[in-house]
Amino acid sequence: MSQVSASALKCSACGAPLPLPNNPQGKVFCEYCGTANLIDMGNAKNREILEKNDINSGIPHAMSPAGIHEKLVSVLTGPTAMPLDVLEKANVIREEHICIPAFMFYCNAMASYNYDAGNIRERQEVVDNKVVTKQYTEYTQMSGIANVSKNVIASGSEKYTDLIKSLYSGMDGSRLVDSELLEFPSDTEYGTFDVPEAAVFSSQVQPAVNAALREAALDSLSGKDYKNLSVGGSNIQKEMKRIYLAVYKIVYEYREQVYTVFIDGDGKQSLWTKVPIDEARQTELNTYTEGRDKVSKTHRLFSFGAIIAGILGLILTFSGDWKIALGIAALAGCAACIVFYIRFKKKYDADVAAWQAKIDAFHKQRNDAVAAFKTGKKHLDGIYSNLE
Repeated sequence: MSQVSASALKCSACGAPLPLPNNPQGKVFCEYCGTANLIDMGNAKNREILEKNDINSGIPHAMSPAGIHEKLVSVLTGPTAMPLDVLEKANVIREEHICIPAFMFYCNAMASYNYDAGNIRERQEVVDNKVVTKQYTEYTQMSGIANVSKNVIASGSEKYTDLIKSLYSGMDGSRLVDSELLEFPSDTEYGTFDVPEAAVFSSQVQPAVNAALREAALDSLSGKDYKNLSVGGSNIQKEMKRIYLAVYKIVYEYREQVYTVFIDGDGKQSLWTKVPIDEARQTELNTYTEGRDKVSKTHRLFSFGAIIAGILGLILTFSGDWKIALGIAALAGCAACIVFYIRFKKKYDADVAAWQAKIDAFHKQRNDAVAAFKTGKKHLDGIYSNLE
């Protein structure tokens, strides 16, 4: 088997051009003579792949192993009811590198909107043979113009649409690295542009811009009395770049279950579908929280009851006639609530403090486990276990 360089991409046997591979390393068979050519592109920056897809810029795989490890530890320790042994028992199996093709749209848009604006008016009315002035709201149809500038990133590969939305939605364009400086590991898996630009614009970009225009219209009406807001069709001026976005796929196992974490190229965002949770500890925490909240709720009910009964009693007492008796009864109820509140306040406070102490002890167990890991073992088992 013959080996060719990235710059040649020609068959080493007959000199015919070779098809561009999806990955920077591997075999490519010549379509003319059948020779198996071993492609070695070195780093995945190779010009052929970038030029083939007209890549302008992107986000490279820029994280260090230590940075990835730190991110993974933060994911594992994020759940309140994390298993206390997860840092000791989790085993990182592999680190994969994905390069996802995407579109970066720079949009300037405007749209007209209509709404009914409320204005306070006054009118004279006769009530009980007296002329009184009353206020009312009169609504008048108005219009305005909303303007927005928005950058929208959308996946050019249908397979990775949701992943790009989660990791790169709202990304600042200043993070992009020029294509001349893009570098990807040699084992990177490259996605392909399989969604047309027009389809991406209509399905992802236009809805995002229209939502931003509506938000701008709402902001302009903030503090005003209005109703029936409707935003018309948008006029969107756009520029587009084709970019590559790096993603790390970290696979680890804990107690014979496999988990996956995705991290963007420079470690700004991460995504996972599930993480290890200790269900027994979660149930324990729920019990403590519900116990504390139940006691606090009962305490608040007596306070609220005393206030309502007192107000009602005063109103009825000074209303005259038969209402006096009801007012006195309400005041008596108020007094009973106050006496009950005072008598049992210490018990309520003690019960709340007892439940809270259990909650604090629960969190301390988690914090102690994390602190012990960071001062002792320091590294997860698996591919990152030998980090300095």
